[in-house]
Amino acid sequence: MRILTQKLVIQSDHYQEILSIIRLSGGVARIIGGSVRDAILNKTNHDIDIATNLLPTEIIYILSKHNIKVIPTGIKYGTVTALVDSEKFEITTLRKDIECNGRHAEVAFTDDFKQDASRRDFTINSLSYCPFEHKIYDYFNGIEDLYKSKVIFIGQAIERIKEDFLRILRFFRFSCYYAKSIDITGLKACAELKENLKFLSKERIKWEMDKLIISDNSPNILQQMFNNGILQIILPITQFDTKYLLAAINLAHQFNSYK
Repeated sequence: MRILTQKLVIQSDHYQEILSIIRLSGGVARIIGGSVRDAILNKTNHDIDIATNLLPTEIIYILSKHNIKVIPTGIKYGTVTALVDSEKFEITTLRKDIECNGRHAEVAFTDDFKQDASRRDFTINSLSYCPFEHKIYDYFNGIEDLYKSKVIFIGQAIERIKEDFLRILRFFRFSCYYAKSIDITGLKACAELKENLKFLSKERIKWEMDKLIISDNSPNILQQMFNNGILQIILPITQFDTKYLLAAINLAHQFNSYK
């Protein structure tokens, strides 16, 4: 594990208030995931996720005492959502996977941040941050991969994908935004397990593809998805030409410039 001391600018007015309440109530909490990743790169990210060793019922109780509204959005999996003014914070109890079948997971709560980080998809998404100590906790070399523009699965790519088949599309989406070139090991694993995309709901697929396709790097990534037979699993196409997508992206940029 690597601990880097660095003050990050988290784009939120109230996140420290939430963390302070948890801390003063005897709990431990850190900012995790995308907001930490993007703060290191000075990118905008207003989605604030918090991990804590306290149980969801405890979080609801202590935040409610401070007149903070809490919604049990995914309490079965340890997640509640706190609302402060116009901001919302997803707060999840540290977890470990008991059983995964590619679509659903059975989890158990833990108090180990490393164990919780190990169940995430990519090294760059496994970082956590304590704003009181200005410490970034890096269990899987995520900071180095972030600076080297690499999107790499934690541990064995095949195993990570078998836990959640949506990670195939997430691999390509994150590669669009954070990778200079696609990781070959990850690509091979996605190609090997591509047929499992058929088990995912159209809504989950659409959400990922909508995010992917608006990236300037999407023509390159979509081409690689097509070359490996992955794009054809989710779209009824027999050929793919990047020039048409590039033309559409350029047109969209021109349209937005006139707004």
